[in-house]
Amino acid sequence: MQRVGTVLVAQGWARAAGASRVVRARWRSTDGGRHWRFTAVKGERAGWVSTSSDTEFLQVVTADDERSVTLSRSADGVTWHETPIAIAGLTEGMEVSVGDAVVHDGALHLLVTLANRLDAVTVVQRVEL
Repeated sequence: MQRVGTVLVAQGWARAAGASRVVRARWRSTDGGRHWRFTAVKGERAGWVSTSSDTEFLQVVTADDERSVTLSRSADGVTWHETPIAIAGLTEGMEVSVGDAVVHDGALHLLVTLANRLDAVTVVQRVEL
């Protein structure tokens, strides 16, 4: 869960009563967590990590095929803007995952793992905000 100003945003998985499928979900509160608004988010198996700066919410989402990463940004937790992130060292046949993210010195720092069938390497990648 992240806070920007008086807005709280939480992410997770949700399944409707009687449904067999789970969906990525986002909840937003503007009253300190007493009431929450639910929104389903696209992507079935995609992984994500969330963080925030002083002025915006940030989500780093790995695509369902584990071949690309997208940065989603929102100042209010309602309207989100997506931008692809070029992952250094990602080549054909490799998969990518993001283990953590932190904002420091005006940049987003990602803990990225690149893997192929034989090997994996974890690096920190800086993304300017």
